[in-house]
Amino acid sequence: MPFKSSFARALILLVAAMLLAGPNTTAASADDGPQLAVFVMNADGTDVRKLAQAPGKRAHAAPSWSSDGKLVVFHAYPKDSSTPDSHVFSVKDDGSDLKDLGAGALATWSPDNKQLLFSMDDANPEKAQAGVWVMNADGKGRQFLFPGTAPVFAPDGSRILYVSSHEGNQSIYSYDVIEGMPKKILQETYQKRPGSARWSPDGKRVAFVDERAGKIELYLIDAAGSEKGQTMRLRGLLGGLVAWAPNTKLLVSSKEKDMNDPQRLCTLAPDGDDSPVLVPNQDAGKLNFDPTWSPDGKRIVFISDREK
Repeated sequence: MPFKSSFARALILLVAAMLLAGPNTTAASADDGPQLAVFVMNADGTDVRKLAQAPGKRAHAAPSWSSDGKLVVFHAYPKDSSTPDSHVFSVKDDGSDLKDLGAGALATWSPDNKQLLFSMDDANPEKAQAGVWVMNADGKGRQFLFPGTAPVFAPDGSRILYVSSHEGNQSIYSYDVIEGMPKKILQETYQKRPGSARWSPDGKRVAFVDERAGKIELYLIDAAGSEKGQTMRLRGLLGGLVAWAPNTKLLVSSKEKDMNDPQRLCTLAPDGDDSPVLVPNQDAGKLNFDPTWSPDGKRIVFISDREK
């Protein structure tokens, strides 16, 4: 997939901001943080099982399912997400063949499953340039693209959604792969609440969690730009990563009343005013977050501190 180097050169002075992958993944003390792992369950909450736990890693985050449903990538830290030594891992959907793909975080698949977009922060042990990178699915062929973080391909592969401090304030951008040009699609500053923006299945809208005036809210904007359409869909104690199902249903993580409540996964229609619906069988553990749907919408991969 071609990328124009002129964009990287033009933005070389920008500062890349590394986002936390989800709420409560950073422990107050790195030594007593919860043991997290990647879990999978059916969309109705049945058949919950551990999919992967990277050896020697405590904090796991941001799983992403390949479009053929065969592989899941995620990143993990030895202690917590305040440390810069995150690695990207891949695992088969049955939990076998766990592979360390090297340093990085927030990895997502290309539509053809041949490449992975990922982020490198400015304190990575390899001293690689901070920003958005691309690599082959086996972890080889790493290439720096441009400053930013939390990248994800549009469903048709023509654009990359990411977060950047281009133009001075951190916000959400869309990078045109063919033209090699960025476009700011969220006109407001996006820097108070960590999270990753996600395309709708048809590529026409973008969902993300933001914090404005002290309120944590789920927004949906027109992928062409928030000035063409913006909706605040839900307000509450929401996690940072939102997932779209193939049928456009949304999946969010939230707490009921205060920050000490358990964090649970809920489904939500993107339009209307219906309340979120709790996914069953989430009594185990206090943390359930960073969900992603399987391509057929039948399974959910997520991060949890449950034991099994």
